[in-house]
Amino acid sequence: MRKSLFVAGILSLSFLAQAEEVLKLDKVQFTATKSEREEKETPASTATITKEELKFERGFNLSESLSEVSGVNAETKNGGYDVRLIIRGGGLNAPYGIRQINILLDGVPITDPDGMTRLDFVNPQLIDQIEIVKGPNSTLYGANAIGGVVNFITKPVWTVQGLKLKTGFGNYNTQLYNLLYGNNYKGKLFYYVDITRRSTDSWREWNEFKSTQASFKIGYLFDDKSSIETYFNYSKADLQLPNSLTKQQFDTDPSKQYKENVWIHSGRYSEIYFFNTKYQNQLTDSFTIKPIFYIQKWSHYHPVTGFINDGGAKVFGTDFITELKHSLFGINSTLISGFQIQHDKYDADKYTYGYVMCSTGPCNPRPNIDVIKYTLSDQKGRLAETDHNKILKYGFYAQETLIPTKNLLIDIGLRWDAVKFDLNQQNYIDYNYSLTNARYIISNSNTQINRTFRFISPKIGFSYAVAPITNIYASFSAGFQTPQWSQLTYNPNLKNTKAYQYEIGTKTVKSDEYSFNTAFFFIDSRDEITQVLDGSRTSFANAGKVNKKGVEIDGRFKVYDGLYIGGSYTYSDFIYKEYIEVKRVGSSFRAYDRSNNRLEYIPKHKYTLYVYYFHPSGFKAKIDTNTWGQYYTNAANTGKYKGYEFLTNLFLGYEKKNLELGFSVYNLTDKKYAVEVKEDSSTPYVPGAPRTYFVYGSYKF
Repeated sequence: MRKSLFVAGILSLSFLAQAEEVLKLDKVQFTATKSEREEKETPASTATITKEELKFERGFNLSESLSEVSGVNAETKNGGYDVRLIIRGGGLNAPYGIRQINILLDGVPITDPDGMTRLDFVNPQLIDQIEIVKGPNSTLYGANAIGGVVNFITKPVWTVQGLKLKTGFGNYNTQLYNLLYGNNYKGKLFYYVDITRRSTDSWREWNEFKSTQASFKIGYLFDDKSSIETYFNYSKADLQLPNSLTKQQFDTDPSKQYKENVWIHSGRYSEIYFFNTKYQNQLTDSFTIKPIFYIQKWSHYHPVTGFINDGGAKVFGTDFITELKHSLFGINSTLISGFQIQHDKYDADKYTYGYVMCSTGPCNPRPNIDVIKYTLSDQKGRLAETDHNKILKYGFYAQETLIPTKNLLIDIGLRWDAVKFDLNQQNYIDYNYSLTNARYIISNSNTQINRTFRFISPKIGFSYAVAPITNIYASFSAGFQTPQWSQLTYNPNLKNTKAYQYEIGTKTVKSDEYSFNTAFFFIDSRDEITQVLDGSRTSFANAGKVNKKGVEIDGRFKVYDGLYIGGSYTYSDFIYKEYIEVKRVGSSFRAYDRSNNRLEYIPKHKYTLYVYYFHPSGFKAKIDTNTWGQYYTNAANTGKYKGYEFLTNLFLGYEKKNLELGFSVYNLTDKKYAVEVKEDSSTPYVPGAPRTYFVYGSYKF
């Protein structure tokens, strides 16, 4: 029945098609490589989500826009701004936030030096385009790009003119308000102001979200060859984080927050100031400089499993980019080079929770040990730990692009990086993560760690135009991931994770008539950092190798003027080549060889189908459906989850002159499914959202 609904939706849109072209969806320029070029000439697997495609989304959560790309899994576990992002397996083991993927905002790095990215202050209402480079890509961006690079591009300051108001409402008291005003002075000075408010009570208990954001962007054109652009953002975001569920709880009522799960008051309450300035000057006909400077100051109150984190950081950085067009051995060439520096100063305290103690049965308290039944609130208890950390990341890079013939492009790049950790942790109360019953343990220890990680990242690739609309490419690239600072405090001897990718593919683009891209890749990942049990504590170790083989296909075709059909398919064969898993069994620990087992969560098959329709009257519609195949739920490969099939979304809208209206329904058939199932957890099920709807309207004055 549900499959029939999807097919019927496609047919109904087909009958509405008119023989008049109303919109172009062709993708041309790509900037995530630090220089502007045509996307099909880039010798790597890439994806671009254009501003026209973004108009089919609510603009409430960034995951809405990323899920249709092959090789990419973007889902929200907790709603609000929360995004779980995985590219070719990179980011799979992130407990929260985004890791192993380098995130940029207008080309400016917003990933911390140790690889953590928060999207609290990235406003979906301002995003104009999204660019993705898949797989290890440290040559241009350094550490922590082992899974890929994502560049969120906000509205250009040069194009926003006039006042635009937008408001939207949905079920579960979901609300959106947006004001955008832009102007210019004598065609030289351009600016805009954006204020956005998002909030929802959510479909789950303890999952309210509210965010207030204010942005200011200003740009000045000095002449035809130089410009400066400055962006400032203030964000205050509060998100309650509901816990995952047992299978019985998931089957009974996935919307509830169950006290049996102990940690029922998790959340993240943040305040962020973000500033960057970008200068570009074409000093000569062949030489251009593009320096970037940025500051990010954030603080958060972050109750999580075990402790309440209360602290923040100041991140300073610069990326001095140069572009030189020249001739090398008689070949037209462009050299992108520069140096990058990023410094992170983190100061925070950890506190215990207020809690109810177990008073009977096997969880009786013992001296110096409290056994927690469930937390009482998200208010701070006793001081458990203080952290004072400094992390410095710096690197030098160069990439030469050669064009020996009009059909051939060759990229050759090299980068040297260093990431220095200076960590100081004073511990007063420890939490025993590994025991069945949650316990705080009195402790008094000081940890001081000084480690520097260095790595050289080479890259070579070529793209050849076999036809005016088709390029073939092949590439080799490398990436590395440093340990997180928190992982180093458990095991100061951790090594870098290193990944080497071999890839071939094709890219075919014919204006907005059709596009068809394929990619075949192999990734050799070494010294993977995995979680192990060390005595009574959770620790981390470099536990072997992972081999990743995959096939990715993306295509879009214009059936009639105004009617487009497309989709993506991903085949993933991700295997632990060497992996020893250490687990607690009773009062002892055992080592299990998981070599040659498949990675958890990543299915062999993932695919998306969609239909766009645009009518000359201004009516537009989209229906899309996503399938995430069955996958193993543990490293032992003893459990499986069926995944989900045909998770379908619908969008209807109208756009004419200054008026825009939209209505969307997510999870159209109200499918009950889990975002993730992880059997090695006491609460393995993370439930997906039921059917939700949202309606909005905007007008430009």
